[in-house]
Amino acid sequence: GVECRVKVRLVPVADNFEPSYAFADGVATVTLKGALDLDQLRVLRRALVPLTSDQPSSIVLNVSELERICDAAVRELVVLRQSLAISEVCKVIGADDEVAAIFREVGDSEGVQGDWLLTNE
Repeated sequence: GVECRVKVRLVPVADNFEPSYAFADGVATVTLKGALDLDQLRVLRRALVPLTSDQPSSIVLNVSELERICDAAVRELVVLRQSLAISEVCKVIGADDEVAAIFREVGDSEGVQGDWLLTNE
């Protein structure tokens, strides 16, 4: 047989999920863009780290550019919200029908004393 050498270079696949974080006047604003699937949970966790030190009084999740979100990611957000001493309503802004349904199902949204209020404002 003929010897054949192949050189392979492994590069990470570009994330199709992009979170961003801002904190002002006690309000943490987390913007989620793209597709938040199970394999992107580590990216979400990294983006949420500042919330524990900033100790916001409220959280605003802007999901207007979020294509989809997995149940596990919503559970992460619920646990984070419950672990912080948040006195005000936390909002999920701009969720499409699919994302809103997952927040309702997993995240106890819009219920009495629910974790998140779904809104378009």
